[in-house]
Amino acid sequence: MQLRRLGILGVGLLGGSIGLAVRSRLKDCVVVGYGHQGDTLRAARQMGALDEAYEQPQQAVRDADLVVLCTPVGVLSPLLQQIAADVAGGAVVTDVGSTKLTPGLR
Repeated sequence: MQLRRLGILGVGLLGGSIGLAVRSRLKDCVVVGYGHQGDTLRAARQMGALDEAYEQPQQAVRDADLVVLCTPVGVLSPLLQQIAADVAGGAVVTDVGSTKLTPGLR
């Protein structure tokens, strides 16, 4: 697969790192990101992790060859439901969902 367009949903530490890595190695790949906070999207653009930034996840997955969900695991299912109709046929969808331990819970 030649990666032409990457959609990253969640551009915090994990998503931003993926964006930076892809942009440094795949010069022809357009990296598109979604975040629910405008400040996070602006920071990701300024640091060079994204070519395009959107506040709607559907916009970030349109025409993507690869979609990476970089959100807490509790958000994955609702996010997948939001983007299902907009993911291109043949696109690969994967995740690096983050899980955090809440103090006192074991």
